[in-house]
Amino acid sequence: MSKEKLSRQDAQERQCFQSPDSGIADRDTMKKTGIQSTDYRIADKDAKNFSCIPSSDIRLADRDASKEASTELNVPSAAKNSSQDVALKMSKRLITVADMLGEVKGERSSKSACSTEDPLCSYRCVADVGCDHGYVSIYLVQKKMAASCLAMDVRKGPLGMAEKNIEEYRLSDKIKVRLSDGLSGLAPGEADALVIAGMGGKLMISILDKMDLSLLGIKTMVLQPQSDLEEFRRYILDAGFAVEDERIICDEGKYYFPMRVSVYPSDTSGNDALSLLSDRIPKDRALCLHFRYGASNILRQDRTFISYLLHGREVTTSILKTLNPNSHPDRYLQLKEELEDINYLLSGFENGL
Repeated sequence: MSKEKLSRQDAQERQCFQSPDSGIADRDTMKKTGIQSTDYRIADKDAKNFSCIPSSDIRLADRDASKEASTELNVPSAAKNSSQDVALKMSKRLITVADMLGEVKGERSSKSACSTEDPLCSYRCVADVGCDHGYVSIYLVQKKMAASCLAMDVRKGPLGMAEKNIEEYRLSDKIKVRLSDGLSGLAPGEADALVIAGMGGKLMISILDKMDLSLLGIKTMVLQPQSDLEEFRRYILDAGFAVEDERIICDEGKYYFPMRVSVYPSDTSGNDALSLLSDRIPKDRALCLHFRYGASNILRQDRTFISYLLHGREVTTSILKTLNPNSHPDRYLQLKEELEDINYLLSGFENGL
């Protein structure tokens, strides 16, 4: 099959680099660049040829969509943007984050049903913390996942841009912008759902830990930490929350792990991914693997996750061959444990885990 006919998912999976927590990189790229770093970014100019497909290819579903968009150039901006799908401007990561909030089971949807004229909305109001351009808020309202949104950010610059975009899409009556440091500007009862995406894991923990989410009235969250994933998953469990679902996606050369979290674990008790995984393998092992990879990803066993593990095995094995255990005992032990977990999962998938 020609290179042009490769699917976007295949193209991205072949070019993606691993998150800092796992240190996985594409093998062919590493041969050309000699990369040993766990950083997401491509190390040098030579690696540009191996980077993911352009973001424009991700945002537009196909060439026909691009042509259709170009025919709208003569349409007045306000009229065009009021009906245009904001997804055309969004990354795969942000679309996945927003869609995960809308993927709520029927009984939970009824608990969070909009008390508005539109019965299709899953949430009365979503707080979008760190809203940046406001695209997630616009998307949620456009797709009728939320009756309204609060686009919140600690910086005036992004808020100004978000407000401009909201006005262009004629959604100022449904989306309000607010200057807020984390959740400090959110009043109890204002929102029943929360989105925080694109921040470091430690910063997100700090934001969540400062407020009592149940008193605020938050029922469901979609959280996408950029780093410190193991620590973040531990925090979610220790805080008494439950991960209902977690995904692994590859977008423009990076892996991301968005997760949908219930503030009320009793709503999902016994049915959350960690509980289901613990029914299949020893509880202690399930907990360790959940912190490292996410129980939902392990149970789903999709192609992206398996590729992630296979790349991890190759790179970790390569590093262990050159790493002196006497000079770097802690790092050597860490990599040995990671390799054992990877082999455990891959073997388990082959044997019906």
